Amino acid sequence: MSHREAQEPGFAKDGTIELTEGLRRKPRYDGEYGVSSPSAFYRAPNGREFIIVGSFVADNSRANMASGEVRAFDAKTGALASRLQDFFGMRETPRVAGGKVALVVQLLAPSQRPVQTSTDLAGFWERLYPQLRKELGRRYPKHKWPEDPYSAA
Repeated sequence: MSHREAQEPGFAKDGTIELTEGLRRKPRYDGEYGVSSPSAFYRAPNGREFIIVGSFVADNSRANMASGEVRAFDAKTGALASRLQDFFGMRETPRVAGGKVALVVQLLAPSQRPVQTSTDLAGFWERLYPQLRKELGRRYPKHKWPEDPYSAA
């Protein structure tokens, strides 16, 4: 069984998304991992669209097994992560399952390198962003790094 979602040519890798990419622990055999619900779409305040995918794992098959996770892929590129600036204007981490499950978001610098992975966007803005803003502002001066990320969308 494949864990790939068919898409369009030019999308992700050869038109497909590898759904096990980015899991904290990869599944070791077919049937250990699967999609638990239909994909959903989310539009960020800046207009960027994401495909949200939830997953399940087979319980009790081994120690340190793959985890069930809810993740967001860029709807145009298939990328699992997105630029930090794409999350400006968002006070809370996007949630699914009636608001019960926060997405795991990976925030990227303009170089496309990860600067933070979190399920707590509000906490990130409050505790980590002020220092990170200074560092990224020095490293990437052509980009905007507002003091108030909520009003920057």
